[in-house]
Amino acid sequence: MYLNTRWRWTPYENIAAHVPAHGLVLDLGSGHGLLSLAMSLSEPGRTIRGIDHEPSRVHMAREAAAGQANLEFATGSLLDVVGDENLRGKVAGIVIMDAIHYLGYDEQESLLTGARKALQPGGVLLIRDVDASAGKSFIVNRLYEKAMTGLGFTRADRLNFRTNHEWLQVLAKAGFEAASARCSRFPFADLLFACRKPAAEAALAA
Repeated sequence: MYLNTRWRWTPYENIAAHVPAHGLVLDLGSGHGLLSLAMSLSEPGRTIRGIDHEPSRVHMAREAAAGQANLEFATGSLLDVVGDENLRGKVAGIVIMDAIHYLGYDEQESLLTGARKALQPGGVLLIRDVDASAGKSFIVNRLYEKAMTGLGFTRADRLNFRTNHEWLQVLAKAGFEAASARCSRFPFADLLFACRKPAAEAALAA
């Protein structure tokens, strides 16, 4: 029931439409695999690799993806994935959905820096996360996240949110061209940050 409600409540197919239609796409914090499935089913030219730290969710995602040749799931650390030298400059798209606020602020910035290095020039980074400046809607998100972690649906030691303005600043610092747009239904305060690694990567510091 939880996954069915989440699928109906979240615009997975709209988010998938922002991802490059070809090449390797990393779904970091892939959870039960709903977004990965939407991305793989809508574009067979994508190779989707979902990564999550929770083995039970990875197991469920693998079962749901049985028979999908362009989709695989693995257990691992998000920071380790983007730090893999074998991926540097080879990834077409990276998606981090409802997951980055579980990292510390320094870890968030390290993840963004690693994502830029992993992406091809012109590659796409999509982040959906909560706008901490959204007033009552932000309170709803925060209560929801505390409930999910408290009930054990999500394993996390902390919640580290940022405002829309703060996210755009951090993304620019990491070397991304970024814009944000609302990506949730009432009463939630989620934003989708659509980011691109500049094609002229030589102009950025490595």
